[in-house]
Amino acid sequence: MPDVAAALLDALAHHRAGRTDAAEQGYQAVLAHDPDQPNALALYGHLLAGRDDAGAVALLTRAAATRPDDAEARLALGNIAQRAGNPNLAEAWWRAALAICPGHVGAGVNLAGLLRARGAFGESSSVCKAALAAAPHAAPLWLAFAETLLAAANFPAALSAAEATLALAPENPAALLVLGTAHAALGAPNLAEPSLRAAYQRAPDNARAALHLGNLLIDRDQLDEAQSLLDRAVALDPALPEAWTSLGVLLAKRGQPLAATALHRRALALRPDFAEAWSNLAAALLLAGDYRQGFAAYEWRKRNPRFTCGYWRGAQPEWLGEDLAGRTLLVFCEQGLGDALMGARYLAPLAASGARLVLVCAAPLIPLFAGLPGVAALVPRGPYPSTDLVAPGHVVPPHDLWVDMLSLPHRFDTTVQTVPAAAGYLAAPPHTTVAWQRRLPREPRIGLVWAGNPAHSNDRRRSLPAEALAPLQALTGCCFVSLQKHGAVPGWMLDAGPDLHDFAVTAGLLATLDAVVTVDSSVAHLAGAMALPTALLLPHAPDWRWLLGRDSTPWYDSLTLFRQETPGDWSVPIARATAWLRARISLSTHAP
Repeated sequence: MPDVAAALLDALAHHRAGRTDAAEQGYQAVLAHDPDQPNALALYGHLLAGRDDAGAVALLTRAAATRPDDAEARLALGNIAQRAGNPNLAEAWWRAALAICPGHVGAGVNLAGLLRARGAFGESSSVCKAALAAAPHAAPLWLAFAETLLAAANFPAALSAAEATLALAPENPAALLVLGTAHAALGAPNLAEPSLRAAYQRAPDNARAALHLGNLLIDRDQLDEAQSLLDRAVALDPALPEAWTSLGVLLAKRGQPLAATALHRRALALRPDFAEAWSNLAAALLLAGDYRQGFAAYEWRKRNPRFTCGYWRGAQPEWLGEDLAGRTLLVFCEQGLGDALMGARYLAPLAASGARLVLVCAAPLIPLFAGLPGVAALVPRGPYPSTDLVAPGHVVPPHDLWVDMLSLPHRFDTTVQTVPAAAGYLAAPPHTTVAWQRRLPREPRIGLVWAGNPAHSNDRRRSLPAEALAPLQALTGCCFVSLQKHGAVPGWMLDAGPDLHDFAVTAGLLATLDAVVTVDSSVAHLAGAMALPTALLLPHAPDWRWLLGRDSTPWYDSLTLFRQETPGDWSVPIARATAWLRARISLSTHAP
């Protein structure tokens, strides 16, 4: 062959024009003349990639050996290794490509994605940052960075990276998807929805775009449109576990927890270690009353990346149910105040088994829990959610074992029929009641709570405005006492909130009341634990512990549940709670 260069250029022209047969013949002719021609080896290898990967590997490996600066050959070899199910080899080739060309977009994006899929978010971020330092205007690298930050739940940084991507590629649907998802995670649905809708409009065949918009609409209680989107997501990608478990969440919100469990199990069949699907399955099982399976699945909450900061981590082993006689057990009060109050019923059985208890709990609970049997030490926990499990300046005493509070129902094999101490298990310290007895008038006293913790993810559904309780004024001859710690209090209530410094003080007040009307809040748990007659106002889709279709709860005998019939409409439960109060304390009413 007199002119190798001309023959190679001719083959390359066929290659670029998509005439693969002619290109292949041309490369073969060049290599027949010169078997080590590096450009022909590389180009023929690229041509074969995806059609004959084994042949491509042979050619590209020889090309890479003869061309130490060929990043593209190394990128292609990494891609082939990834397709062949060899991620470690793929990683090595992509790192080699980046060593040659630090700003190589393809190698940087692929390596970042591989590391992200492994959960190595720090490494993935480092790869993106290094590549962006060399190629700061590469939109695909910014997008890879944004997706990694989103997967790592670093939502503010994900927003910034998505915005950087969109500055370079304004119509990029994947960047819009990250932007909207991050806004949603940061509690800004009004900012999230336009981005997620734009992402779906630009990529209607992208299952994840349908999924994330559907998830947002679940949170916004637009369940019909959400279901349509999630149905489309699973139709587009039946192997997408996130879409199946989201459909399960939606069905649970519609009051169909058993149907929801089937969808969560379908997600888990696709990804057995999918912690969020396990958590969703647990919630559905518990809502359906299957406590044995539900609390077993609930153990996966500790692996859910959204909540990993809220559980105990220590050098000692976790208590899994073994004999506790003569041993010291640290009990960590996870999650919210109500969860700790509900779980405190298990402390007496632990003490009865011979355990010495160290309790790590929120500081406002310490004065109330101080007198519980078996509790040898109380330590204030760090703020929730936080990586600081113990408050600054405090240390936990030596202990043999530890357990998270809401693992105790599983350890005790709790069922709906065997919930311990439903008749009550907490009492106010005697000295805390005296001042309230003197301060409050003698007529029947009704405690009121209309709003829970505003930081709770479901607070907008479970809380209500104070004025919604106005129908209670039709009951005459009683004193209505606000137990709210913050916010304006209507003039027809006595405002006790500013004096409720801790739960011992709150318990002292509750002990002087005749009844409580409350939304799902820590006060509801405290009132139930003290066996105080309580009307609990519940949203249409309640938390798992309140079950469905019943006006009682296995957790507290003294609670009567009043449920919304229509989402967002509190008029029916408040009217029924008013009638319950009237019958309970025989109050007279205003004339109609």
